[in-house]
Amino acid sequence: MFCTKQLLSFGLCASMAATAATAFAQTEHPQTWAQDIAYLQQLTPADAAAQQGSILQIRSEVSLWITSHPGSKIQLAPLRALPLTAVQASAELGELQKVVAAIVEQDPSHPFHLGVTEVEVSAGLSGLSTTSPTAVSLDQEEIQAHDATNVAKAVDWLPGVEVQHLAGNRNETALYIRGFSSKGQVPIYLDGIPMYVPYDGYIDLNRFLTSDYSEIQISRGFSSPLLGPNALGGTVNLVTREPLKKFEGDLAIGTFSGNGLLSSLRVGTRQTRFLAQGTLDWLQNDYVPLSGNFLYPTYTSGGSVIEGYSALNSGNTYGNVPYPYTDHENNSYTRDEKWGGRIGWLPKQGGEYVFSYINQKGQKSDPLYQGRNSGASFNSFWKWPYWNKNSYYFLSDTPLRKQSSIKFRVYYDQFRNSIDMYDNSQYNSFTAYAPSGKSPQVKNGLC
Repeated sequence: MFCTKQLLSFGLCASMAATAATAFAQTEHPQTWAQDIAYLQQLTPADAAAQQGSILQIRSEVSLWITSHPGSKIQLAPLRALPLTAVQASAELGELQKVVAAIVEQDPSHPFHLGVTEVEVSAGLSGLSTTSPTAVSLDQEEIQAHDATNVAKAVDWLPGVEVQHLAGNRNETALYIRGFSSKGQVPIYLDGIPMYVPYDGYIDLNRFLTSDYSEIQISRGFSSPLLGPNALGGTVNLVTREPLKKFEGDLAIGTFSGNGLLSSLRVGTRQTRFLAQGTLDWLQNDYVPLSGNFLYPTYTSGGSVIEGYSALNSGNTYGNVPYPYTDHENNSYTRDEKWGGRIGWLPKQGGEYVFSYINQKGQKSDPLYQGRNSGASFNSFWKWPYWNKNSYYFLSDTPLRKQSSIKFRVYYDQFRNSIDMYDNSQYNSFTAYAPSGKSPQVKNGLC
């Protein structure tokens, strides 16, 4: 049997936000601080001094970053006497600008801030926002520390998040947040753009490599209404990276057991009026090796019971198991590749306009049972020759006067997927579908 599923989707989203005191402080990321400070420095000294609450909020977040990164050697000068005069406000902003520039130089994550969507609450006289306590995240440093090569492995480290690594018989992951499933109750986004699979809503997080992600954001229970409906249990937002320096790049390559290969490349530039970035990722392995302590089934030969792989590696089979045992998991190969590009315009009057393209191509298989149960049944001999996804999206942020901005999201998402369903463990024949009353025709091989 041969099946193909395809999804083509187009969406347009526009949002407008305004606050009484300020609308520019949205997250605690270094680039957002830099934009906030640049905005305040455009004001007259007197107007900047009137935004004392905003300045103190930025300073508080910067101070927290310095405290949580003791190895950075970045120092923040003592706070000037309050209330701030016009001259003191200008000096304070100058000090914050230098410190934030140093933080940006050391921050390896470089999140694409237009793709960040967080739940926020306002409190205090400043009207500034703080991240909801229901939100958790992993940045690029934490992802690398956990050696999480895909999103499924990364989010498994977060509290309140459960990952089922073998959901059903499709060899894919399912995600649960407080009991709610990623199948229609916990939507998944890429830079705020929704991702769906047409036939049942599951997104296989194993297919999403992490080297290009600056942050994985998870909202547990309460999520931003800007992300749309169906977020009963929360949301998952994969935030990609963007260049912050004049020239920057990353390169990684490595191998692992199972004839595995992992490689990634990212190059980017951020100039005065534009930014550009290109990325390439590749992850493959031919098989999953079995542990040296793996309990192979026993094999009876000449009335004697022999245990271990050595008794089975000559091609012997066991019970209903329809294949010879080897020292690696059967039908366990995978391959994922991803490449993408980003270009943006940074006008003099402020704002940002960015177009991104990401192309994902994947192949995967579905391992058969390989335990000691001689009565196990084998019905699904499946392979996925391609699991492909294309994403085109445009995000923009346009300032409106001093205290508001408008953001647009325009996207086109394409998903193509194929499954080969065979009749035997040699994966060389299948039974074609036949209408009622007719006999199916058995065919050898697939064209």
